[in-house]
Amino acid sequence: CLARLEEAGAARGRPRRQSETVYEYATALEEVCPSDGALDRVAALVSRAAFSGRAIAEEDRQWAEHALDEVTPRRRAKVGS
Repeated sequence: CLARLEEAGAARGRPRRQSETVYEYATALEEVCPSDGALDRVAALVSRAAFSGRAIAEEDRQWAEHALDEVTPRRRAKVGS
């Protein structure tokens, strides 16, 4: 989920800075892609997984993937596809 969060931000022109925590990055992304707090929840899931040593629960992972889909710009379909 962290990679997807970073991908979503980069696609919006806001890559993660090396010095930023996941929470700081999620807060910064809210400015370029408002999510009504969904990005903060994704950050919480990622942080909890990183520091607990446990994987994100499947239900939470699916929710996070959907939330990140909502803030990631859609790729345009190629003409003729």
